Order: sequence, then structure tokens, then C-alpha cells
Amino acid sequence: MLGFALQREAEDIARRASASATGRAAETLLKEGPLRLTLIGLKDGAVIEEHVAPGPITIQALKGSLQVTAGDNTVAVPAGNLVAIEANLRHSVRSNGESALLLTLHMPEYASEFEPPVAHTDSSSTID
Repeated sequence: MLGFALQREAEDIARRASASATGRAAETLLKEGPLRLTLIGLKDGAVIEEHVAPGPITIQALKGSLQVTAGDNTVAVPAGNLVAIEANLRHSVRSNGESALLLTLHMPEYASEFEPPVAHTDSSSTID
């Protein structure tokens, strides 16, 4: 059994992202069978570019606020909220303020190793 103090982890990863030249930081918390849990910190304005995941995912905002676009839908995801996105649906994430999120991915057996795309800092107000 593993346990995580998510609020403390979220604060730490958000600080690391803000201090990073890339505006992001990530840490894999769990990689067991098809399950992947990744903690991601994003500096204000950082963007995870549009991409697809090979399996269904959830994005849970732990700190700050996120703007998540999936397909033609865009939603605000403040801390404490979660969105679920089906497999192979194009999606992107933008940080509104210093943020941290927990990404959960169910990796299908047929998929090769999946690496989340690189986030970048962008001062514009639209999602690329």
C-alpha cells in the first residue's frame, strides 16, 4: 500500500514548477500495471499542448486553477475539482496561476509507453 499527502505534494511541485526555467515540474507517483499517477506542477500561464492519451484520463486540480479543453469543450477546473476525458480525445491544459494537478491514466495493454507532452509558458490568453 502507498499513501500520499497530496496537498503537501501539490504545494511542493507547484513551487518547483514556478522556479523552473520551463515553468513545469512532474513526478510519477505510481506506475503499476495499467495505472499511472503523475503529479504535475505548472507555472502561471504554462500550457500542456493539445495531444491525445491512449487510455482514459482524469485531471484533478489540487492547487490553483486550470483551463482544460477536450474536443470542442473548454471548462475551468479550480482546485478540488476533477474532469474525466475519454481515450484518444484531443485535449490541452492551461494553468491560471501557480497550479498543481494529479493526472491519472489507464494505459491500455496495446499502447506503448506514453509520455505526457511538454508544457510551456505562454503569456497569451488563448489555448494553442
